[in-house]
Amino acid sequence: AGEAAGEAAGEAAGEGSSSRGGRRGLRMLGGFDEGGSSWMHGGQAGWSVAGSTRWPFVVIHLRSFGPNCAVRVRRALRPVDKQWISKADLGRAVEPSDLCTMSDEYIDAALAKAQAQGWPVVLAHDRQDMERANQIIRRYGAQVYSGPMGLWVDFLLMARAAYFIGNPASSFSANAARVRHVVRPHAPATTLRCGGGPGADPAQC
Repeated sequence: AGEAAGEAAGEAAGEGSSSRGGRRGLRMLGGFDEGGSSWMHGGQAGWSVAGSTRWPFVVIHLRSFGPNCAVRVRRALRPVDKQWISKADLGRAVEPSDLCTMSDEYIDAALAKAQAQGWPVVLAHDRQDMERANQIIRRYGAQVYSGPMGLWVDFLLMARAAYFIGNPASSFSANAARVRHVVRPHAPATTLRCGGGPGADPAQC
């Protein structure tokens, strides 16, 4: 847990939402109560994270890394492919650009494989590619958290979502996957694989 928190904090500058401390953010980390959903914007009318205990939702993590993303993704996928979506799912080889931009084709394939089409979507992103973030918001009706303690709220959403679509090159995504593999090892419900299969060592995410 300490290592996960440390790595998450280390990426705070690049990974998190706009983040400011405060009591409101701490309350949200405890359960998204007391009006916390007012910090969500964009997305699907009639649904909010405050109701997430009743409705399954998907979190997509857009982590672009700028021009170095493709190199980082290729490195992350060797020697073991650490993501769940295959050529059979996508209809072609999965390319680094699919993961760097969370391409529509990749997201559609990931949702279809998990039978999660139509579920509410939350987007966590690093603010480096706002054009792509806005495209995802429009196409999938995604909501984005923009309130206090954004980094940690995004992480909590990744861990609590019914399904998580992450970038294997991101330690922030990997830490969320580790948590999911620890608490639900036989059904982690994420596109990120830990060592190749259910019940595998979360340290291999």
